[in-house]
Amino acid sequence: MFLFSSLIFSCKQKKKQVVVQDPVPQRAAFLHLINKIEHSVPYLSQTVDSAWLNNLQKNTLEQISASTGTIEFFRLTYPIVTGIKDPHFKLALSDDSASVIFEKNKVFPLKLYVGPDELYVKKDYRNVADKIEHGRRILSINHLSADQIIKELSAGIHYNENEQRFFYSHLERNLNELLLLLMDYKNEFVVKLDDGIEYTIEGVYKKDLKDKDTVENASYRFLTTNTKKVGYLRLASLVIEDDLSYYDNIFNDFFAQAKNETIKDVIIDIRNNYGGSTRVIRNLLEYIAREKYVLAKEAFYDKETGKPEVRSDAYIYPSKNKTPFKGRVKLLVNENTFSSGHIFVSVFKFYKMGVIIGEPGVEKTIISGELKKEVFENVGTELWYPNSNFLLNGYKRNKVQSVLPDYMVRQTVADRINQVDPVLDFALELIEKDR
Repeated sequence: MFLFSSLIFSCKQKKKQVVVQDPVPQRAAFLHLINKIEHSVPYLSQTVDSAWLNNLQKNTLEQISASTGTIEFFRLTYPIVTGIKDPHFKLALSDDSASVIFEKNKVFPLKLYVGPDELYVKKDYRNVADKIEHGRRILSINHLSADQIIKELSAGIHYNENEQRFFYSHLERNLNELLLLLMDYKNEFVVKLDDGIEYTIEGVYKKDLKDKDTVENASYRFLTTNTKKVGYLRLASLVIEDDLSYYDNIFNDFFAQAKNETIKDVIIDIRNNYGGSTRVIRNLLEYIAREKYVLAKEAFYDKETGKPEVRSDAYIYPSKNKTPFKGRVKLLVNENTFSSGHIFVSVFKFYKMGVIIGEPGVEKTIISGELKKEVFENVGTELWYPNSNFLLNGYKRNKVQSVLPDYMVRQTVADRINQVDPVLDFALELIEKDR
């Protein structure tokens, strides 16, 4: 889940929504869902093609009837929610529907890498079949080719190159369930590998599906180049599990050790970070910000006019600046640096706190946040949606743009399979060259 609720902004003023009426409960639920999307954030039109969205909504509505069941409703609505290209909007089954569907039907059992029209095995499954090993390419599942599977799951949505890689990551996290919900795969799967051999694999119930390896929200270590010792801080998440002390202790220990050992270069890795609390990034910025900064500005609906407005008061930090790290900072980013993680990147870039390396995030200089949930019981579906937008540093109303790295370096699927990290390697090379 992509959390943004800890940002100390509020968005209580919203455009009045139209009450949706339709004699068919499924159609009424769909119209209400669309109404909720359109009135959630003021600048949706700047990130989504309105004509495309309106046409898709119209065509979808024509396919919904009184006989539309839970899974079919999910299939029909999935392209609309996914096509917004913002995972702050998320379509899911309601808890009651999910418990029924996933208790009766098995899901695809293997974790996979998703590449450009390709699927690769993410870890060894030798207990399933001797040849299903990490890195093996899957040509087809249930006789449908890998590229066709990805095309079907993308639901005809057009993605640019950066958005496509972001979508592949979405598929990696949700592929096991989506194959069932969108393509009727259930219980048994015929998997064809790159040597042409097919294996029939038994599915697993969702509750028995083994999750990916646990990754610490934050951790640090120290690396070496030929001549230098370098601090490396990895931030995999900004979610506050209990309180801020978890992060504060790690930040304090990391920068204290860097200071004690007179380390002049640190790397902050915020790749594949889907956000959490902005309080975490503000506390991190205490160590590297050398001047006061504006985190973001909030856009909200004026309750009288229904028009988007921007708050005039600025949220300026830090109010009590610690002695910042005096060395050089490299920031590693990729297309999955998202939500409050993306806010951190925009502040880092705008205030010139160091060098950014990697790929731009899928978000622009305007993002959504402040998540809420609405359950549509009569179709067994729930919608997670944002109800505010935040204008980041560098935002221009007439030009919505990305926050670009200083050096564009990509980690490919092949790199991930072979456990090679050209982005980190590039950062270490720059440090070795005193750049």
